[in-house]
Amino acid sequence: KDKNGVIIHGRNLDFFYQDIIANLTAHVNFYKNGVLLFKAEVIVGTVGILTGYKPGAFGISINHRSRGSFTSSLMNILRGRGWPVSYWLRYVLTNAETYDEALKMLSEQRLAAAVYYVLSGVNDGEGAIITRSTLKLDFLKRLDESNDWFIVQTNSDEGVHSDRKEMTEKHLNQLGQENLSLDTMLNDILSVDPTRNNRTIYSTAYSARLDDSNYRQWY
Repeated sequence: KDKNGVIIHGRNLDFFYQDIIANLTAHVNFYKNGVLLFKAEVIVGTVGILTGYKPGAFGISINHRSRGSFTSSLMNILRGRGWPVSYWLRYVLTNAETYDEALKMLSEQRLAAAVYYVLSGVNDGEGAIITRSTLKLDFLKRLDESNDWFIVQTNSDEGVHSDRKEMTEKHLNQLGQENLSLDTMLNDILSVDPTRNNRTIYSTAYSARLDDSNYRQWY
């Protein structure tokens, strides 16, 4: 959160075939019956959502969690044993109206794979890292219960060493809460190694409260 309590959500998406996939990403506004539902960064041709926000309500992003195998996740989907994680994110963006409602839905729904959901809201302290297995919530870290003005998630469980996480936290402390903005989140945090690496497809910083975002594709 910035010095005024505005929640800013920063996100880097890494993927294989970075040079190809980066050219297939787009910022899309989703409407139903003429009413804006949410805004998202999408990979053209896919149905699920990995990053998005509902203006005035909340934002969500997905981080990969290494639990189980691709085969087990695929079989869960084919047998109807849980939602694909990106489909569920889209469902929550479409149907949830508040941060608290989104937090409950992301924490409780049966999923086809383990995942980290990162959730941001519009009020001071509304931020959470939701560590999920397929059947249950494994760990919840909340911004309003943190001793700091930020929380960081990469692809490791809480308490597991991650150079990328530690360097991101270092850069945030060097920046300082008084200098945090959409611009500095994008340019001084998300665009700096190792937070950004050679598989990063895009970086985005957004605020559901401000209904504004900064976005950069990496080719």
